Amino acid sequence: SASIEPAGATTSDTLSVLPTGWTDDDGDTEGYLYQWSIEDPSGNIVPGGTAATLDFSTTLRGDSITVEVTPTDGTDSGSTVLAGPVVIANTLPSAPTVEVTPSLPTISDDLTCSITGASTDPDVDDGIDSLSYEISWFEGSTHQPPYDVSSADTSGTSIVPASATTTGETWACEVIPSD
Repeated sequence: SASIEPAGATTSDTLSVLPTGWTDDDGDTEGYLYQWSIEDPSGNIVPGGTAATLDFSTTLRGDSITVEVTPTDGTDSGSTVLAGPVVIANTLPSAPTVEVTPSLPTISDDLTCSITGASTDPDVDDGIDSLSYEISWFEGSTHQPPYDVSSADTSGTSIVPASATTTGETWACEVIPSD
């Protein structure tokens, strides 16, 4: 038998096949032949390689991955077994870099939350997903929904007007990426 690891693979994971149960009547050294197959969401099947691993760069979200494993001792081959399928899952986007300005606000300053560094996501890089951001404001630990932006792009900003703040308050923005 054989299994593909990790079972919950994403486009950031290199896949490995783990064959087990090999025996040879002659006591020959263990060996295997591999043939990976990648089926995309449209049903197209392409060969994926002949090593014990399949590099993450060959997969996209939604691909169904299988591998045929044939035990061999270099002279004779045993019965081929099929491992999988493993369906490549969504890769979560990384956290963006965010800045609140001004860094030392006065009572007359608006507070601006800006995305200064975009998230990264292989699914977006592959053209499968698009990236958006949810920007939320908090005064202390209390959420302030009137200043939220629900679907910002990488140039997204959100502003809390000076008229909504008072001396001594602590304001923070939270930016959550979504694909």
